[in-house]
Amino acid sequence: MSLQFITGGSGAGKSEYLSRLVCEESVRRPHDNFIVVVPEQYTMETQKKLVHMHSRKGILNIDVVSFERLAYKVFEELGGGNRPVLDDTGKNLIVRRVLEKEKKKLDYFGSSIEKTGFVSELKSVISELQYGITPQQLGEIGENVKEKQQLSAKLKDIRLVYKEFMAFLSTNYITSEEILDVLCGLVEKSKLIAGSEIIFDGFTGFTPIQYKLMRLLLVYSKGIKISVTIDKKERPTGHEGWNNLFFMSKEMMNRLIAICEEEGISGIVTGFTASEILTAFAVLLKKFPEGKPFFVNAYPRVVTEEGSIPAQKLIKEWMEPCDSQWRGLGMIKSSGLRLRKEAQDFDARVKFSTPKMEGRTSPTCRCGDVLQGKCLRTDCKVFGKGCTPLHPIGACMVSNEGACSAYYQYNSRGE
Repeated sequence: MSLQFITGGSGAGKSEYLSRLVCEESVRRPHDNFIVVVPEQYTMETQKKLVHMHSRKGILNIDVVSFERLAYKVFEELGGGNRPVLDDTGKNLIVRRVLEKEKKKLDYFGSSIEKTGFVSELKSVISELQYGITPQQLGEIGENVKEKQQLSAKLKDIRLVYKEFMAFLSTNYITSEEILDVLCGLVEKSKLIAGSEIIFDGFTGFTPIQYKLMRLLLVYSKGIKISVTIDKKERPTGHEGWNNLFFMSKEMMNRLIAICEEEGISGIVTGFTASEILTAFAVLLKKFPEGKPFFVNAYPRVVTEEGSIPAQKLIKEWMEPCDSQWRGLGMIKSSGLRLRKEAQDFDARVKFSTPKMEGRTSPTCRCGDVLQGKCLRTDCKVFGKGCTPLHPIGACMVSNEGACSAYYQYNSRGE
């Protein structure tokens, strides 16, 4: 029932520290269980790393799982999730069945049923809605936009198909989007969760259902540790806006801190050197006897409420705003920084007459439209075909947290 953030920049050693820590603790506390949760694609790599690092070359009381595998471990313990899990093909077939059944009631989409790709697109919309919007809520939204007749008609038809889709599933199948929701209903009863310390590594944020699960894990597990990629000069709990490079990391920290405060759970922000860990323990020893929830910044070496004042002064003194090119978005006015004219002697581009370099976006890629919400990832013709995480064409598919990469990797798993 505690939360600890392990913070640092990319490559600072957060994963290495957590791996060594969990190996050492598994030896020191052989009767406790440790669950390491990582993105699906890193489970095998993390297992190999822990086995190699472990002093006994075995991890009998360490489980390496993804969110989905964690759910199945609890299902094995308590039951639940017994209905077959429906894949995308199965969802398409059910959506098609519902469309044929309700065709006469569909005022807007009735004539589109036979169009190529329509069923798949509607299935994708329903999959997105399953992450937190009920048919009833969709109906209420439709009532609020009645003056926009086209939008209202679309929402009415989507709500009808969504409602019938969920009614069919309720007694026959479960979708990958619902697996974590089922898990949430079992966490309180799970001895596996109650007897485990849970470590999260490799995440820059969570989906709504994952945050719902995190709330329960914070309450019912022995404790949670999370690695957070954030520069040492940044304010972890600051709110600089979505355009901040570490916005997702800060948003994750702030949401988890808010959950802790709501649930009366204590937390500490700390680094991962020996002195910083000892400082965190000292705070725990002082604060816990008070019997009140607390959240303390035990990383004052680099974390302050006002941020890094020297860095801010240097930026203000030597830099000035400039128009900047952003991958997938194009040129955005005053969104970048460049050295001021009086500092051009230090500007390599000026001093060495470096030619202007501009990347070229593939004409088949719709990354910019995805980022701006103008289209779905699946609207892009190369998504999941020519453009994959292993062979990215656009910026959205490059990093693990990229909009297209995350959708490609997790959409079929409900993570």
